[in-house]
Amino acid sequence: MEHAPETTESAERFARPEIAELATPLAFILDRLQTRIEGGVYGAIIGDDSSGRIPALIMDRVLRERYRTLGHPVLETRFAAGSGSGYTQIEGQQYDDKVDALRRLVAGLGGGRRVLIVTDVVVSGKSLEPLMVALTLEGVPFDVAATGYAEEWGKGTAEMLRERFGAELIAGGTQIFPPILNRPDLSGVKKQKPETHARPAKDEIKGFLFREGKRKKFQRNLNEVRDDIAAVADVLLERYLAGF
Repeated sequence: MEHAPETTESAERFARPEIAELATPLAFILDRLQTRIEGGVYGAIIGDDSSGRIPALIMDRVLRERYRTLGHPVLETRFAAGSGSGYTQIEGQQYDDKVDALRRLVAGLGGGRRVLIVTDVVVSGKSLEPLMVALTLEGVPFDVAATGYAEEWGKGTAEMLRERFGAELIAGGTQIFPPILNRPDLSGVKKQKPETHARPAKDEIKGFLFREGKRKKFQRNLNEVRDDIAAVADVLLERYLAGF
């Protein structure tokens, strides 16, 4: 973590500190992945909706620009809703149906190159399991990048990913509750465990009298988040090119 960039010098560039705080763990991930990025190893990013959407969008912006400069094929980015949290997940027919739906989503993804799953935090890996199973069944190799890793609660998870799926876990830190966790006001979406994609969170805004005002405020928040995603990505790309 000693090479991760500090963002305090550019604090005025950010409207939402929750987004700015992602710079440090994502810098560590980018530093670890530098050789693979320069070699164009990853053909696609899958963002784990919903709270993994923001780090995935930041990584997408950095890798897409670097790939453009290096002349690598264009990176593809998709999103898939996770299927649980901690040690829980969907089961039975819901599990099977989700794996089938995810297989359709990831078929051919990456064009023969590895896929990078980007999420907020990994504990047991249960939330990502249907996605990882779908990728494996479709013959798509992958790694997992997480801004946080619950080391104490997730003992053996990295080894499980490697042994069961041939996937490496690249964690940016050990923070269990990142500031973007369960924040649909920041991600703009809210997941339902059995579903493949998260739903727009604004659709759940209730109350006839205040609904329109709430929607406008919600959209202003998302605009700030979008600007901060671009600003954090720009900082990270600058530091990446400078060797952190």
